[in-house]
Formats: sequence, C-alpha cells, structure tokens
Amino acid sequence: MYYVDLLAGSGLCKIESKGDVIAGSALIACTGCYHPFDKYFLVEKNRKKAEALEARIGTVTPNVKVFDCDCNDCIEEIMEEMGTRDHYLAFVDCEGLDVSWLTMQSLFGKNGDVLFNFQTQNISRLPTKVRNRSVGWKALRRRLNWFFGDDRWKECREPDDFLTAYMNKIKEETTRHLTLPLPVKGHGGYRYDIILATRITRGGSPWIKPMEELQEKMGGYKPEIVDKTLDIIMKRQTSLNEVF
Repeated sequence: MYYVDLLAGSGLCKIESKGDVIAGSALIACTGCYHPFDKYFLVEKNRKKAEALEARIGTVTPNVKVFDCDCNDCIEEIMEEMGTRDHYLAFVDCEGLDVSWLTMQSLFGKNGDVLFNFQTQNISRLPTKVRNRSVGWKALRRRLNWFFGDDRWKECREPDDFLTAYMNKIKEETTRHLTLPLPVKGHGGYRYDIILATRITRGGSPWIKPMEELQEKMGGYKPEIVDKTLDIIMKRQTSLNEVF
C-alpha cells in the first residue's frame, strides 16, 4: 500500500493570514495513519523544497522516495514503482491548472484511490479571459485543454459546471466511476472542492460514509469552519462541537 503526493511541497505549510506553520499533506500521511503505508512517493519540482521535504520525512520514516521533478514529466517513473497487485492513495493538491489529464490517466492506470483538489472558483473564472481574448488567451485555452483533456470546459458557465465536467471526465474515461466532491469554502466567496475518485465495489468502499458525513457537515457551513479547524490544530481551541 503506497502513498503518492504529486505536489508535495516542503512538508510544511505556512498560513500567511495567521502566521501559523502546520504539517503538509505528506507529513500528515507519514504520521497520522493508523497503519503506516509501505512506501511514500512524494513529488516536488522545486529542488530546495524537495531537499527540505526529504530531510523532514526522513526523520519519520525511511520508506520514502522523493522525486525532484515536475509530476507531469515523471508520472510514468512513479507508476513503474508499483506492481499490478499493489494499491495506492494519491493526493493531488492543485493550486490551479497544475496537472494534465494525461498525468491523471497514468495515475488511474494502477489500483488506487485519489483525492484531487479542484480549484472550483478560480478555474471557473479563466474561460472568461479566453472568451474576451484577454492577454495570453491562446496559451490559457491550450492550458485548459491540457488540464481537462478536451474542450468540455467551453460549455461550462457556473463553478459547479466545471466541477461536474471534471468529475464526469473521470467517470467516463477511467475505472473510478464513483466521485464525491467535498466543498471547502473560504472568505470572499473563495471555494475549492476535494474530489474523491474511487471504484464501485461489491462490498462498498470504506471511503464513502466518512466523505458523505463530511459533505453534510461542511457543505452548508460558513468559511469560519476553516478558521476554527486551524485554531484546533494550533491548540487555540479544543473541539469542533460548537461548530457542528
């Protein structure tokens, strides 16, 4: 069982608005699991961040391999590390149009479950620049096609349209026919969705129930839930009970 992080960063994240420094996704995966993964494949294209990541994760587990590259260039090398009977959990923490559809296809080619950070609000604003022929619109059009794998984004208007289009692409062209979005809302109308993409299994996926519970709790709440969660992590608050 492997953990794959295609945009791993340095292992730590700084919340600029608060000044807080918290563990990044890769460090959480190494320290927060009930059963550790057999190996961790972490990708970071910035060399200094990759070196920091390797040093930090190395204090927790020796079973790690850091790829100092763009994940779109080395995805096949990562996939070759896995056998046909192996399984993975992958986290793809996009800040924009960072990962191509071809890269995602390679990832979906092996057995595993994917959590994909889809920047719903930001992505929905980009086609307007293409339609208005703003500066760099041709390159942006190519980038949107690169990210979505086709031009289905042209038919989208509202943020949910873009999210649905991407989830449909996953269901249509991979074996992950079950996709669930978890909305995360920020201040000023900011929003992204964490998409769970998994197979439909006879016994039922163990991911579904907790994701549905989180959907119910997070979907209707205001952005303050993010601030309160951060307060809990930093021990400024002890419980989310007052929120839920």
